[in-house]
Amino acid sequence: MNSSTSAHPYALDVRARTEEISANSHFGPVEHILIPGTATQTAEQVRLFLGSFSHWMTRQDAVRVDLLAAIERLVDDTFGGIVHRPFLTALYTAQRL
Repeated sequence: MNSSTSAHPYALDVRARTEEISANSHFGPVEHILIPGTATQTAEQVRLFLGSFSHWMTRQDAVRVDLLAAIERLVDDTFGGIVHRPFLTALYTAQRL
């Protein structure tokens, strides 16, 4: 199974990323670290964050405004106005030879 169809997102497939970097003779041994974090956002911040993505920006104005307003209401009504979005940053390092 290749990394594009595996159960793990591309960057989190440590074995595949390490093998990919190691296959290049320009780098030494690969080290990796996974850094967990949480982004806490208000309903308005969620709306502004989502609205900054190009696939939202390219929607017709009325559709975009209505959908983002619905998401903002969802955050307010379902999550008490605050969402906690967990994330995991994958960092791979290797010395250039």
